[in-house]
Amino acid sequence: MSKMKVDRHHTVPRTRGGDDSDIVMWDKKFHASFHMIFLNMTPREQHEFLDEINVPGEVWNAKRLCETRNRIMRGKGR
Repeated sequence: MSKMKVDRHHTVPRTRGGDDSDIVMWDKKFHASFHMIFLNMTPREQHEFLDEINVPGEVWNAKRLCETRNRIMRGKGR
């Protein structure tokens, strides 16, 4: 059986004010996938993003998702 490869993940990114007190250990592939979606969003921004895009009947293409994510990260909200 192979050993799982893990990464250290800061729940609040260091570039956004996090420190070593908020580290969790994640599977390396999951960690990479997480950052492809959420970049370096804070937990609050992640929740805001998910709340905004989970609207029944809405169609979200990649451009609209990226624009929404970037707006939230700039602190512009809805």
